[in-house]
Amino acid sequence: MEFLVSPPIVTFRESVAAIPEGCRQPASTVVLTANKACAITLRAVPLLDSVHEALASANEEDVARIVERVAVSDRAGNLHEKLVTAFSGSEIDIASLWCFGPRKVGPNILLNQSKHVAKMAMWQDIRCLLEPASELENVTLAGSPPAEGFEVLADALSSISAGFQLAMAAGPLCGESMTGVAIVVEEVSVDLVAQDEAELCEAYGPFSGQLIAAMREGCHKAILASHPRLTEPFYTCEVQVAQDSLGASHDVLRRRRGKVLDEDVSEATYTHIITASLPVVESFGLADELRSKTSGAASFQLKFSHWEMIDQDPFYKPQTEEELEEWGEYGDKAHNLARRYMDMTRRRKGLRVEEQVVQHAEKQRTMSRKK
Repeated sequence: MEFLVSPPIVTFRESVAAIPEGCRQPASTVVLTANKACAITLRAVPLLDSVHEALASANEEDVARIVERVAVSDRAGNLHEKLVTAFSGSEIDIASLWCFGPRKVGPNILLNQSKHVAKMAMWQDIRCLLEPASELENVTLAGSPPAEGFEVLADALSSISAGFQLAMAAGPLCGESMTGVAIVVEEVSVDLVAQDEAELCEAYGPFSGQLIAAMREGCHKAILASHPRLTEPFYTCEVQVAQDSLGASHDVLRRRRGKVLDEDVSEATYTHIITASLPVVESFGLADELRSKTSGAASFQLKFSHWEMIDQDPFYKPQTEEELEEWGEYGDKAHNLARRYMDMTRRRKGLRVEEQVVQHAEKQRTMSRKK
């Protein structure tokens, strides 16, 4: 019986890189609902390393306890202290924290800096769960929204959060989950002068659905405008090899983008132990190649280590004469790993892939025609 074996699947993550020195800040993104009644202004910024590590290392149950406003454990209290310490070194006000994502427990955050939207109650609820009851009498929400149009907007705040959750669950590059991204909502305005609330739901469907679609589209546009990057998983590879095959082992790891972290020698067996960091996507077929190059004298073990950002722009195109001469007009995908992995993932998921079908259109066909 024949077996159809599909290629191995590697999960990537999408993120946003910090703005390089000398580059200007990307402009804010403005999206409208289908009925043009609501406008959302937002931008995407990378999270600080301390904030990202605190959220990535946190237990999802503790984050869910805070979000769902139930009894907070000691670990959730420690997470609260880590977030306060991490946010203290950034320009972001922790009181503007709206929600986490994706699935309300992920390593991405939604921030509210709009003057027309009251500060979310989630951070106040965290205080209520952590502080003594005697100190909660004067706890009030920051900000007072205007009366005009806020009744419609207040009912639709959950729709904006739902659009954020969808955007973080499937990013704009290749539909992978986001990590280390903060979406800042700068302004949310509702125009009820041209059409009343009843007309909002007739021509284009429910207003909440329009907000979800607009928020998801706005998050994707803001991410694409803020240096999007792919993040790939890494293994910790420990290779045990004899001294005669040490050089061949290093060559195999180097060709697979491995980074040697440490090298030691066992005094009992005089076996060299190489500890390296190896991308997961480059680990397939490592056993056959390593045994072939070392004549079976090497053995290895793999263990998941961490996630690391690919410092390459997936949409890079050569600009200068030297780059055009070296990489061509459309760039070399063999050297742009981010573009190659993005196209590979999009092709696997059935998404649209931008690729040049005809490479040399100026060449003529040499086949003879039969009369």
